[in-house]
Amino acid sequence: MISEVVVAILMFVCSIFGFVVNWTIVVIIIKVTKLQKPFAILTVGLATADGIFSTLYLFYATPMVLFQNQFLTNWSHVCGYILMICYDASTCFHFFISLNRFLAVYKPVFYHKMFIGCENYYNPELRAFRYSEEEICKFYGNFGDFYQVFTLTITSTVLDFLAISKVIKIRAGAERNSKELNLLKQSISQTLFVLTIVCSFTWGPRFIPDLDYAFIFSSILWCSVHTFDGLFTIIFNSEIRKKIGTDGLSVVVVSNCSTVGFITNWMIVVFMCQTTKLKQPFAILTVALAAIDATFSTLYLFYATPMVLFNISEFQSYSAVCGFLLMLCYDAGTIIHFVISLNRFLAVFTPILYHKIFSVLFTKYITLCVFIYTCILITLFFGIRKFIEIDISSETPFFPVGCENYYNPEVVAFSYSGQPICKVFALYGDFYEVLSLTVIGAGMDLITIWKVLKMRIRTEKGKKDLNFLKQSLSQTTFVLSIVICFTWGPRILPGKEFAFLFSSILWSAVHCFDGVFTLIFNGEVRKKLKTGSHFRSSGVSGAKSFF
Repeated sequence: MISEVVVAILMFVCSIFGFVVNWTIVVIIIKVTKLQKPFAILTVGLATADGIFSTLYLFYATPMVLFQNQFLTNWSHVCGYILMICYDASTCFHFFISLNRFLAVYKPVFYHKMFIGCENYYNPELRAFRYSEEEICKFYGNFGDFYQVFTLTITSTVLDFLAISKVIKIRAGAERNSKELNLLKQSISQTLFVLTIVCSFTWGPRFIPDLDYAFIFSSILWCSVHTFDGLFTIIFNSEIRKKIGTDGLSVVVVSNCSTVGFITNWMIVVFMCQTTKLKQPFAILTVALAAIDATFSTLYLFYATPMVLFNISEFQSYSAVCGFLLMLCYDAGTIIHFVISLNRFLAVFTPILYHKIFSVLFTKYITLCVFIYTCILITLFFGIRKFIEIDISSETPFFPVGCENYYNPEVVAFSYSGQPICKVFALYGDFYEVLSLTVIGAGMDLITIWKVLKMRIRTEKGKKDLNFLKQSLSQTTFVLSIVICFTWGPRILPGKEFAFLFSSILWSAVHCFDGVFTLIFNGEVRKKLKTGSHFRSSGVSGAKSFF
């Protein structure tokens, strides 16, 4: 019987030769042809598959045989799995190379249609990856991309729903059933998100045909699919959550939200101040909202995130102070959302009254009043114990408030303290106030958009007004969605491990996406980002302007 040494030597000779030859082919052909020829692409594909195969044989299989390593032997099935992929891919490449040469000789016209060299390239005008214009690329875009993905996601959704109904119907062992249900939630969440992205990618440009938004329906959506795949896995996969812990998961997600919110909102504040000089009412309100959201995100990024990540006891002891400031930002932001919706509503329906109420000076007064009202309200409920010495034991019906918005390590989130008056504030001063203002704001935005579309204003100012309305409606609708998730989410997913999802993450996401929606719909900020030049936006006046 041939010894392992002889076998290993033969494997080494073959694999080292394949390793050198195939990777040399890959490097040289890419340099020489730039992959602009169909046959070169197929050759590089074949050489890459063979190069990976030879690499695994050289650095894994050969040492495993030579040294009889038990660890490598135990994991040899993983190596074998990758080798099978390379082997199968190589076989297919061989066939396509033969087909390529056959059609090139016998059917040159059809060959150039089929092997034209379709590309998925970056288009600087759209700031997105696009298919090239050949007919075969359009064919692939329809059937190989849209219809394939759409069919698979629809089928997957149906299968997931059937599986969930079966699991619920079986009512098997509680722990096993719960684990299976969570895995199904992961699957259906990922599938539904992909389906939503496909629909947005396909029909989004028809509703918003402006090229300025093309990157949203391509680059951003394309990237978000793969981002949220991982996020849904972390949320619903209990084994991963146990490994990284709820604290770690909260830090990862919240730090990302707060980082995006910190960058986008402070960027909006700087750019809007530079371009508008705060000479427009809508610009003043947008800057006020961005400043509030930026402050919130800054506190989350530089205080809350390190507190959770490093478990800093000093930070936790003073978390109520941070919670007090966060409540100021949250309440002020909610009211500013409503004022922005009111601003757009009056601008369209009563332009004369609008110019009287929302003059530049009076808009600044309105913004100041919002901050003063918020400070009084939040200080009354959350700040009295901190700033005023009172007798907590007295029977005064209202003043011994002592509410705190503090960090609760058990749920990895900020929570209200348990006093009855705090529950009253949570119901009326938080939920009902936010729900009422956002519902009324969303209603005003929808009515205003309907009015603007009915007027059919095709001027540049009309488009600008419509974009501002889209910004206002998107921000308000997102806040409304967050309020609904915050309220009813824990009833659907009552586990403590999901508590941080419906508090820390959603709370941070509100202030993050305010800035994102402003960047998407506000043309002045986008122009500043695109050109980087210091320009001053043109003034707007007269009865036809909504500013």
